Amino acid sequence: MQKLNIIYVVTLLTIIFVTGVCRADNLPSWLSGKPDQNIVKERSALYKWVIHQADKQTNGQASQQTLAKNRLINLSNKLAVHFEKSDQNEFSAKLIYLVIGAEQPMHFNFYIQKEKLNELLNK
Repeated sequence: MQKLNIIYVVTLLTIIFVTGVCRADNLPSWLSGKPDQNIVKERSALYKWVIHQADKQTNGQASQQTLAKNRLINLSNKLAVHFEKSDQNEFSAKLIYLVIGAEQPMHFNFYIQKEKLNELLNK
């Protein structure tokens, strides 16, 4: 009976976690699709700035985890591509579960204005 309860709890937690990770209701369209983790030299200032912003929200943990850094590079690359063809003045996204394995999962609320993005991409 106890083994059945453990299986039930693990299954329930898995469903809750997967539902939260896969939920894309707040995901902007420019961030969807296949990941782009290629490092583009011209975007290095953007990568550094985005990682620094994530570190400020995760107590320095985002830059220490490979998966988190890859997700931030993906965000930066997709943002740079979208920015080229967009007339938006601001961009935002929420990366849920950016840092895992800490006491509790940490999320990243990303926000940048067009002027700052121009500066980082030297436009």
